[in-house]
Amino acid sequence: MTVVLRMIGRRLLTLIPLLLGIVLFVFTVMQFSSTDPAVAVFADAPVSPDQLAQFRHEHGLDQPFIVKYFAFLGMILTGHLGKSLATGQDVTTLIATALPLTLQLTFLGLIIAIVISFTLGTISAVFRDRWPDQTIRVLTLGGVAAPPSGSRSSSSSGSRSTFRSSRRPATSTRTTRSTAG
Repeated sequence: MTVVLRMIGRRLLTLIPLLLGIVLFVFTVMQFSSTDPAVAVFADAPVSPDQLAQFRHEHGLDQPFIVKYFAFLGMILTGHLGKSLATGQDVTTLIATALPLTLQLTFLGLIIAIVISFTLGTISAVFRDRWPDQTIRVLTLGGVAAPPSGSRSSSSSGSRSTFRSSRRPATSTRTTRSTAG
């Protein structure tokens, strides 16, 4: 029993630097984002550079990286994640509101995945090296190799119009192929 407790203790101790590393990574990615929060908040309103500077100062956006990082860590440890710039609501409240539905969807998806994978695995085992097994194998490999879907469709309409404007005009090779064939 003491061996198990020691192993659990070691795992918990290695969890601390792992979580700190994840927080550092996420914070660094957020800092190097091309979106300036001050400009995003005042996107539709004409704002002077002095007002932007005042907003950055009030929200600590003008602080050095290391100061912002330790403030971020402190906010995480205390559970006070600040106010949302988009809605003005407390971020902790927003997370607490969304978490139950998120967990329900996660567990429902997990249950569905387990049932489907168990069923397909059983069929593959029963019909080993025959057409059902090979079909399931090809579909499984195709599913693993396919890129995640829905990332473009879930974007806001503003970014979607930016994406479309960077592509070629409406005359594409599809039009050419359909008239040629």
